[in-house]
Amino acid sequence: MAYSAIILGLVSSLHCMGMCGPIVLSVNNVFGNQSLKSLFYQMGRITTYFILGCLVGVFGELLMLSEVQRIITLVCGFILILVGVNTTLLEYNFIIRK
Repeated sequence: MAYSAIILGLVSSLHCMGMCGPIVLSVNNVFGNQSLKSLFYQMGRITTYFILGCLVGVFGELLMLSEVQRIITLVCGFILILVGVNTTLLEYNFIIRK
């Protein structure tokens, strides 16, 4: 459990450095007042996540059509079965050829 927490912390800090770092640097170069810097940073972050959440929500709503979901589920299930059968046959052929 501790290893999972450490790995999650490291991965999320890389996300923060890659995404939040440039935003903070750009805000620090534009505004002089610390309160304005903090306000614009937080508003930009919240607005970005809001817009991304709306886009994902709209895309998800488009996929909520029952017929589309049924087809996607069947196709994905069929592909998983084919991959499993193919892997099993490849391993079986590999064992026999040895």
